[in-house]
Amino acid sequence: MFWSALCISVVTGEVVRGFLVRTRFRSHVAADGIVTAFAVAATALVLYLILLGVFWGPGPVVAVLPLYVPAAAGAAFLLSLGITNLCSGRYSALHEASVLWIALAFWASAILSGIFVLNFSVLLGAGGSSASTLNAASWLYRLDWTVLAGGLLGGALAMHEGSHRSLGKLLGLTAAAALATGSLVVALQGVLPSLVSDGRWTVGATVWDGLVAALFVIGAGVGLRSYLRGRNVVVGYAALVQLFAAASMVGAAISASWFDLWFYLDLALLDIGFAWMLYGIMSGYADLYLESERRRALAEAMLENVPAAIALLRTPGFRLEAANPAFVAVTGGVARPGRPVQEFWPSLSKELLPMLERSFRTGKAVQVEDVTWPMGESRGLSAGEHHFSLSLVPIRSPRGNVERQLLLLHETTSEVVSLRRLEALLAVAEAGLATTDVG
Repeated sequence: MFWSALCISVVTGEVVRGFLVRTRFRSHVAADGIVTAFAVAATALVLYLILLGVFWGPGPVVAVLPLYVPAAAGAAFLLSLGITNLCSGRYSALHEASVLWIALAFWASAILSGIFVLNFSVLLGAGGSSASTLNAASWLYRLDWTVLAGGLLGGALAMHEGSHRSLGKLLGLTAAAALATGSLVVALQGVLPSLVSDGRWTVGATVWDGLVAALFVIGAGVGLRSYLRGRNVVVGYAALVQLFAAASMVGAAISASWFDLWFYLDLALLDIGFAWMLYGIMSGYADLYLESERRRALAEAMLENVPAAIALLRTPGFRLEAANPAFVAVTGGVARPGRPVQEFWPSLSKELLPMLERSFRTGKAVQVEDVTWPMGESRGLSAGEHHFSLSLVPIRSPRGNVERQLLLLHETTSEVVSLRRLEALLAVAEAGLATTDVG
């Protein structure tokens, strides 16, 4: 059992090393924090496992800390909930199939961790003397990480953009399946095959740990490759989590018992991996927010100096969401966010609304080269007839429906007046030439 676990750790190191070389890892290290973290963590964890197996083997029982196990599982429960929440928000916005898989995997893991904590509390209440309850805890522990390994591997493989699915229903179905599985384990704890004997794992438990560790290693490699292709930070940090989970499962196989030093360290490794992923995703979202604010400020500065009148209308209802100073001037200074077109432009809404409706209904841009609108005197505009070129550009949501329309107006009054004057001069010239020819 010990030497098989040691072989697993050595093979894990070789797989990670070979993968990093084959993917030309060195070219990505300097510019990518996730890849750097993956390399450092992989190297440190493999060395940790090899040293653990070679020099120490099964760890000493320094102290029996029964409260430590549910505390570590409770921390994993809370961290899993946080990761699920962040991934669910990203899926709602971008509909990435990989993020959906990862969200559901952590959601199921959180539920199974919660059942594990409750079951272990019952074990502590019984003074730790219930062999069936301890066996049920062993089953829940491995089911939790098996589900997580399968879900994260699915997320690494599903890099395409999936069709929109009801996230609430999927979370509900996942919760029901996890609750049913955990409850079934607790209900059948007296008849389940034993995974623990005299406080140590059985051969079946060790083999299970090794298989789950191998699944985590494969998921970590595939996840890193997927991250390098798509630069999805959620997939990248999920690959990092799988490294820690693989090391934890291999360490559990080496220690092969409850309440020894290595088992405590293995539980801590899982929490470290989860915390690293949660922090990484939150930091990435904070960076995205700051970048979006910077771009928004830059766009506003650019739009303020653009001579064209630009407005963003929310559909349906065609309510003004944003406008640059040129557009506010065209409307006589009455355009305010939240007001519909027919309120701040009642004289022009009869002509403009049909165009907006057509663009909204068809999802296609509308462009009119010469629109003539009579206007009263306003900021920067004289009273009288004004000419514009008009463009309506529909803006679609991630679901594909038109949720906004970009209205662009470029005043062409001076060009039209100049053209009319030129046409008049040409007409006069032609008439003069005709008179000369007759004479």
